[in-house]
Amino acid sequence: MRIDAPGRAIRSATEIARLLQAICDEELAITAYLERGEVLFTSVVRAVDLDLDRVVIDYSQWKPANSALMQRDSVQFHCDRKKRHIQFHSPAPTQVMYEGAARLQFPLPSLVLDLQQRAHRRLSVKSLPSLWCVINRENAEPIVANVSDISEGGMGAFIHETGVMLKPGMIFSNCQITSASLKNPIDVSVEVRYLKTVRDGDGTLNKRVGCRFVTASKDLQALIKLFELEVSEDASKR
Repeated sequence: MRIDAPGRAIRSATEIARLLQAICDEELAITAYLERGEVLFTSVVRAVDLDLDRVVIDYSQWKPANSALMQRDSVQFHCDRKKRHIQFHSPAPTQVMYEGAARLQFPLPSLVLDLQQRAHRRLSVKSLPSLWCVINRENAEPIVANVSDISEGGMGAFIHETGVMLKPGMIFSNCQITSASLKNPIDVSVEVRYLKTVRDGDGTLNKRVGCRFVTASKDLQALIKLFELEVSEDASKR
């Protein structure tokens, strides 16, 4: 299956089942934006059965999201996988018992869109003032991540602390992007989209994390425009 094209529509039931099974095996987060984007439903795929024409997913850990989902006639799901954005519609899921637990099921989608993942230009901040994102967690110490690239849609960052437990689909509110050059921190809420262990030149292991901005203040847009200006000015001097 080619995944390097800008975008394509998948209609083969076998190929759709294979793709959703990969999402299941890799335990990737699937999301749905409900109530005009104000409610985010996040889950993982538990089973894909081509013969029974069904996909089984978990309930969200957030009950209001489950309630909003069950009130809809149809829902659009999203998933990011290997630098691709997967998107598909389904009828409203119904409850089913699977492996001893109450879960949700819906028919195998008849159409899946395989699109380029990133809708916003990412700016590298390597040559600009250092940025950090303070990820606040309940009942745990905040995580300080060194931002490596940023856009209006999300950011990439490195976490140098050991023992940090993060998983795709986790959402953290009341986070702050800060820098010595910023007068005030910028408030954001982030969703973890992927996590990867990387090794520095000296052999130190770090975590590379990709996040989507769930909510962000208008100050973030101003910061992006400032970075775009500085990048343009830097390029013109070369």
